[in-house]
Amino acid sequence: VYVGKARRRFIIPATYFNHSLFRTLLEKAEEEYGFGHQMGLTLPYDEVAFEYLTSMFGKEDCAVPANSKLDEIIDFKKAMGSAY
Repeated sequence: VYVGKARRRFIIPATYFNHSLFRTLLEKAEEEYGFGHQMGLTLPYDEVAFEYLTSMFGKEDCAVPANSKLDEIIDFKKAMGSAY
């Protein structure tokens, strides 16, 4: 997948596609870009936020946040990433 404005490439396990949080990320990508383009699977997130979210996939207690909560997590991680 490609992430962010710079379209950084991430190779992800196929099992991510079964994770409900990743499906939420895909829904947001569809809203932003649609799936009818030639650019590959692109997610409209900051790279730091994406890395943080995917790190949660292996955790047993990973609850799926509502879209507004997901946006809050992403905004928080963007702010943290830009602070360092």
